[in-house]
Amino acid sequence: MKITNEALIKTGLFGVLFSHLGPVSAHSGHDKLADFSEGLAHPWLGLDHLLMAFAVGLIARSIPSRQMGLLPLCFTLAMFAGFYFPENTVLSAYFELGISVCLVSIGLLLNFRPARSLSALLPIVVIAGLCHGAIHAAEVVNEGERVVTLAGLLTATLLIQVLGVRVGRYAHQRPRLQFMTGLACLVSVTLPV
Repeated sequence: MKITNEALIKTGLFGVLFSHLGPVSAHSGHDKLADFSEGLAHPWLGLDHLLMAFAVGLIARSIPSRQMGLLPLCFTLAMFAGFYFPENTVLSAYFELGISVCLVSIGLLLNFRPARSLSALLPIVVIAGLCHGAIHAAEVVNEGERVVTLAGLLTATLLIQVLGVRVGRYAHQRPRLQFMTGLACLVSVTLPV
């Protein structure tokens, strides 16, 4: 593999961003979720959620077409499972870090474009989905609206992923789009909370 100046610049930039890794800004101090409309709005307004869902769709476009729908489906199902993960467990303290690490991983994959296979991408996508679901479960204030809020979250997440897949159709012709999405994933974990 030939090392270019562009690759060195990207590596240096990602190293600096990774050194500032912190809690994901969309969840710390975020408004609580109470109903379907708030569940539907959050993925569009929470920077980390928007970027992760969009990036999952974008990167799904890079794997064989028969498997393309599996990444968005697995992210959404993992989010569903994470939503019902028991609260206040030993793992609860690591959900924010899990989201941050997954955003960085997806950002790097979008920018360096290594050979992508479903088996390499699936663990990242599933961990990200589980962490997002668990974090959002803790944000629900009205227990009676829990299922409805989850339906809003999952609906918006699927729509964003479909948008990512559709944009991914053109991204191979525009590598800067993948670079900017990957960079945004990385920058989102460095924003102050």
